[in-house]
Amino acid sequence: MSPERLFDGLCVPVRVYLPAHLRNSEIELTIILGPMIVEPMFSIGGQMVLRFKNVLLFISCAAIMSLFPANGATCVDGAALSTFLATGFSCTIGDKIFSDFTYTSSAQGGATAVQASGISVNTLGPSGTGAGGASLDFPADIGLAFNASWIASGANAFTDSIIGFTVTVVNGANMLIKDAGVAQLAGAFSTGVASVAEKGCGPVPCQLNQWGVLTLDTSSYSSSINGTIFTPVGSIRVQKDISVNAGTAADGFAHLSRVADTFSQVPEPRAISFLLGLGLVGFSLRKKLQPARL
Repeated sequence: MSPERLFDGLCVPVRVYLPAHLRNSEIELTIILGPMIVEPMFSIGGQMVLRFKNVLLFISCAAIMSLFPANGATCVDGAALSTFLATGFSCTIGDKIFSDFTYTSSAQGGATAVQASGISVNTLGPSGTGAGGASLDFPADIGLAFNASWIASGANAFTDSIIGFTVTVVNGANMLIKDAGVAQLAGAFSTGVASVAEKGCGPVPCQLNQWGVLTLDTSSYSSSINGTIFTPVGSIRVQKDISVNAGTAADGFAHLSRVADTFSQVPEPRAISFLLGLGLVGFSLRKKLQPARL
């Protein structure tokens, strides 16, 4: 009987070997990384192989898949933020789902409010996540970068954008989000100030006051990269306030062209426990099915 591929998704892979010289007497169960495959090595005793496949393998996959929500399509690198604002929109990068986007903007003093259609969104993540490229500041993390021209020039000029979204661990990732990192590309002159103030919470639904991150550039000070660590959770809600203010001086000036928001994770304790438990089940099955040898 040829190998049969049962699942291509992120699931507990199980390989069953029935050595011919042992006939129906011994089963070795191992956990591997990859698709789930059952490989019967001979046809004698096939009934027991099928029963094992239909019961134990189904239980192992169903139990793990039930731990996590479903995922959506891959996020498109370079798409306009207005695309992300569509009702019911969600997309994935690696093991993260991004959804429930919100956006507001305002301006005064001759500055221009940045529209959602004028903000391009880059996807960030290491190789294999489907992202457009890795973050320069947090290369192992997954996230989004927002690119536009936020400019304030002259006394009391000011422009502001507020972007919100939810990040959730995808189906079967067995991970929890543990931190958020923010990096801005900005500059300022005289009394100008460019900043990004992010606040967040988790698990969703929650109030946006559990943690915060601030990046800031002035004519004499720069803190353009920052991050925070929080209790690992399966989902978070973030909201960032992008502010560019020329200040009170006539020659005040500030600009900001990019904000990158990234997230990293740790293994979920219950997933680790489940894998260990499944390994013990396999060990027990082998002991029970092994016959006495003379």
